[in-house]
Amino acid sequence: LDPLNLHLIREGLARLEIPGGNIRNIALAGAFLAASDGQVIKMPHLIHATRREYQKLGKVVTAEEFGEYAEQLNRET
Repeated sequence: LDPLNLHLIREGLARLEIPGGNIRNIALAGAFLAASDGQVIKMPHLIHATRREYQKLGKVVTAEEFGEYAEQLNRET
């Protein structure tokens, strides 16, 4: 990852109110989603991975947790 993408990941995942192990799972899943797209990790990958992780936890993703990226919550990646 280049520094810009690492910053994006840190900023995006720091907003989540879940344990660190789940954040790790989101980052890893986001990396796999990006790789399957032939891209570097971008916020849509993290949002998709977050929705999956929240489903496993039985939680609902809220727009407040994603701030300016909330509009991407309902988009498919």
